[in-house]
Amino acid sequence: MGLIILMEAMRNIRKEITTPYAMFLDNDSNVTEGWLPPLLEVIESDETIAIVNPLTLKSRC
Repeated sequence: MGLIILMEAMRNIRKEITTPYAMFLDNDSNVTEGWLPPLLEVIESDETIAIVNPLTLKSRC
């Protein structure tokens, strides 16, 4: 069983998405409270925006 690359995974699932938005997170992603509303605000501000991406902060671990 081989690993699937992220872009291939997105292409495979794209036809199954029935919601206005889809979020792809890596298995090691950490999100904090309130992380999603600012992204939705940006994407809803302009119909020509297709992708938004959060800022990645350096880990303090």
